[in-house]
Amino acid sequence: MRLHVPVLVAFACAASVDFADAREMFRCNGSIVRTGQTIPEVLARCGEPDSRESAAVPVRAIGRLGGSYVVGTATVEYWVYRRRGGQFPAYLTFDQGRLRKIELIYYR
Repeated sequence: MRLHVPVLVAFACAASVDFADAREMFRCNGSIVRTGQTIPEVLARCGEPDSRESAAVPVRAIGRLGGSYVVGTATVEYWVYRRRGGQFPAYLTFDQGRLRKIELIYYR
């Protein structure tokens, strides 16, 4: 039984490691880009995107009776990198200056 305890502890430690989901990262110019990075970090790794759009979206709050109301706006940016070498294009969504979502566009 003593032999199994270290093995179980090692397995529990390995299982608790936070593995990044493949949808939360992509490779760009030999670097890995992950969600949570800032706009300057992504620009340093990938350069300027092929297309770039921004939109003001409403920020909502929940009222006392359960209804929602607009309390302001936030700027959201949408970037597209048309990657080379047979890789699918990457569609990035930035909210408040941080990368929030990475989508690989699986159509041609």
